Amino acid sequence: MKEDIKRIQAAFFVPFLLVFVCLLIFGLESYLGTDWYRYGVRGHSFVGLRGVLFAPLLHGDWEHIFSNSIPLLALGTSLFYFYRKIAFELLFWMWLLDGMLLWLFAQTDGYHIGASGLVYSLAFFLLLSGFIRRNKALLAISLIVITFYGYLVWGVFPIQPHVSWEGHLAGLLVGLSLAIYFRQEGPANDPVKVWDDSDLDGVEPYWEEPSEELDEQAKPIRFTYRYHFKPNSGSEQEPKG
Repeated sequence: MKEDIKRIQAAFFVPFLLVFVCLLIFGLESYLGTDWYRYGVRGHSFVGLRGVLFAPLLHGDWEHIFSNSIPLLALGTSLFYFYRKIAFELLFWMWLLDGMLLWLFAQTDGYHIGASGLVYSLAFFLLLSGFIRRNKALLAISLIVITFYGYLVWGVFPIQPHVSWEGHLAGLLVGLSLAIYFRQEGPANDPVKVWDDSDLDGVEPYWEEPSEELDEQAKPIRFTYRYHFKPNSGSEQEPKG
């Protein structure tokens, strides 16, 4: 139990540090009365490539940053808990590829900021990994992702104004691609056990054992029914049945 607690605490550290840096940067922006949105991703612009590095750390307002903080903590902790050996590598590729795809998808008339693309990468990586690895714990995480973050699917469509659906779509594609590429990595397969006769180790199954007593008693029993009809002596007859 203590080992699990220590492991969870260790897995929580990096996501917490990431969220803390986001809060610190936004706090500095508010304190200094400035706005660093120009360090976000701007599509097809050479200067906009710097947003690949900085965009996930920048947010537009407190609502924006808090809406990303909780899933970053939850999903990031899950990543570092189950994939601790390759978690930094996965986080690196999610960060880089999501930013590059966003730079390709995004239009040139604005800047894209926020860690929502990273959230999408984490969510869909964990979702698909749970089904690929057939691990009970990962399957539980997948169900949790579906339950609490199923609404993320709608974020990849241009429905809401001023929402970077391109970043969401990029994150979804990156998460799914990494789950397939790293399908051999992570926790060992732990599928739900299916009953197999081989588990009996030479023991004859009770349903296949011959039983003389059962054979003697298994003779068919025949029943004979006889019906007698007696008409009513009165003027009216009762219905037959």
